[in-house]
Amino acid sequence: MRVDRIITRIITACALLLAAGCAASPAATTAPATTPPTTTLPAAAAAAAPPPPSTFLASTDGDTDLVEVDAASGTVLRTLVDLGSPERSDPNAAPPRSIDGVARTPDRQTIYFSAGPEPAISTLYRVGAAGGEPEQIGQGNSPAVDSSGRYLAYAAGPWLTVRDLTTGTERTWGPAASNEFVNGPLSWEPGGSRVAFTMGSGARQGIGVVDTAVPGPLNGPLQFGPGEHGMFSPILVDGSTVQAVVSCCAEQAAYGVAGSEIVTVDLRTGSVTDRRTPAQPVQQVVGDGAGHQLVTTVPDPTTGKRAVLAGDTVRLDDATFAGW
Repeated sequence: MRVDRIITRIITACALLLAAGCAASPAATTAPATTPPTTTLPAAAAAAAPPPPSTFLASTDGDTDLVEVDAASGTVLRTLVDLGSPERSDPNAAPPRSIDGVARTPDRQTIYFSAGPEPAISTLYRVGAAGGEPEQIGQGNSPAVDSSGRYLAYAAGPWLTVRDLTTGTERTWGPAASNEFVNGPLSWEPGGSRVAFTMGSGARQGIGVVDTAVPGPLNGPLQFGPGEHGMFSPILVDGSTVQAVVSCCAEQAAYGVAGSEIVTVDLRTGSVTDRRTPAQPVQQVVGDGAGHQLVTTVPDPTTGKRAVLAGDTVRLDDATFAGW
């Protein structure tokens, strides 16, 4: 056999062996693409509105007593401060002091209130949550504590003052006109630095808002926010919305005075976005920063007494100034 044939057969045999080996090897496979199952996460539950505080503060007994009241039942739980009443027959007796504003710190451990013969010459006091002998801390009325518990705002005649309770320093804003006065109650913006107040002279009352964080002169002019003639007792809902009382409407025969509405005002445009007419004419309304309100009515023409309402329910039928 020729050598070249032998070599050809060997090459052919090797080729056959290689082909057989490839056929025996498993074919390469591509794993089928799989899509992971879609998982739908549950939607985050909307944060529930916090319940109203379980108690509120009010002035009773001719505004000489500061009491704590159960918000659900209207039961007076305890008397925190008793200013007493001097004998009217004593010509040398000092004029009686009447409470004309009250506020509590967010931790509910400290109470600030003002009292005097009249708001224009009232004194500011501080007392602990358990009550007792109050401490005088200055002159002014209508105290209000911000949501951090650090700043105390109050009115003093024509001035609005904010005191840093940590350092004791104060900043004061005054009106542009000498015949205008700052009136309470005052309201802090929840979580913010703005304070709302009533300002005016005589029958002219309007809502003002000042941002206490804006640098400026110590005695900078107060700026009126948008509002209506006869608007008072503001509650700052947030940085752009305020609620307030407006004297309006037809006379309510049972009281012999004009009715009132609680309105919501957009501070950016000055437009009224909502109106609510309480069952009784309103003297003032205060909030807790979370949407809950205490309403004090005008005096009943028969009894001369005012009522405090939580929502639309009478909780105390003989009180003047109230606060959460």
